[in-house]
Amino acid sequence: MTLIARTRNHFAPTMIADLLITQSNAPNAILLPTIGYDITHLIPVGQPKPVRLAQKLYILNDNICMAFAGIVDEIRSLLEDFQPFCSSPAINGERLLQFVKEYDYSNFKKSAYFMMLIENNGIAVSVTEISYGDFSIGENELFDQTQAIGSGRRDFEMIINEGIKFTSSFKDGDIRQGIVKNGSLIARLLAEERYLLRSLPNQWGGGYELAYYDTRKIVKLDNTAYVIQSGNFVENGEVALILPLMVLYYNYQGENLIITTVEMHNLNKEQDDDFIVLKSNVINYKKYIVPSVKRGANLADDVGPVQSFETYSIGMGFVIDTPKKVYYNPSFYTYSTDLQVIFSAEEKNISIRMHKRVQKLINKMFKEAYPNYVKE
Repeated sequence: MTLIARTRNHFAPTMIADLLITQSNAPNAILLPTIGYDITHLIPVGQPKPVRLAQKLYILNDNICMAFAGIVDEIRSLLEDFQPFCSSPAINGERLLQFVKEYDYSNFKKSAYFMMLIENNGIAVSVTEISYGDFSIGENELFDQTQAIGSGRRDFEMIINEGIKFTSSFKDGDIRQGIVKNGSLIARLLAEERYLLRSLPNQWGGGYELAYYDTRKIVKLDNTAYVIQSGNFVENGEVALILPLMVLYYNYQGENLIITTVEMHNLNKEQDDDFIVLKSNVINYKKYIVPSVKRGANLADDVGPVQSFETYSIGMGFVIDTPKKVYYNPSFYTYSTDLQVIFSAEEKNISIRMHKRVQKLINKMFKEAYPNYVKE
């Protein structure tokens, strides 16, 4: 099944969609980027299994994006009908509303979609939103208004309605704050999928796409690394991190989303006056291809060797075991020179370069949370 959601973010809207496609009576499950091994034995008999990854979020024009939930064949057919119309530079809210009103949905019975059209006349920005399906609508202090649908909807709403402590240097309504919130959320979801299999029983997850308006056009978050790790509290808020430390790098090549996973072992730590560098020459890496659902999309398992990457766009998620035997799940996202991930496919090593002020912030976060998770 799926999860697609729109969060308003105080009039800086974003859209998020998972990548998982499941199927009943499938003999085996695919390898998921977060896990890397067959999880068939972890899925109850008779329950649908993950069979592929596919994009469910599409940018149809510089100012139109669309996300789908449901049946792949229905989604593909509707997308082929909508894309030619939406690619017109003369599209506006009135024409789009008329088009979707007159569209024949007789072959779109078990699926749903959400569309967002953003118009900027140089003076003001207006947003037209259109949903088709039984979306839930909620109010949330952190994400403002939300709409969601799919088998992951209840899980998603439960997570975002937790008493989350959030800090950002960006103000409400700034799209950068929306990116920070959603990048942090994705890092958390990936970490929980890796270590707790949290989303998979309800048939959603596998990875996530994020679309937002960058003040000129709608884009997807690209060239981003998600660093995930587990650990446990030892005492006084100190955390012992447990390997492997895992990096998932998201990068678009043409219409394909490429996810490169790197698991790190035997970390070496170096530091100078300003930076801490964690480096590993003992790594396992793999590339996953996530195509669109369009006819003729590349479904090959391999479109070339794993490529090196370097990025400052980074989400980091933790799953911390606590003395109360519940999990503490902090996460954050940053785009700055304070944090950098560098992977060399040629030299077969990966480095995480972190400014000491970031490390201090993480340690402060752990220490502040610690009193809430100790035994009573």
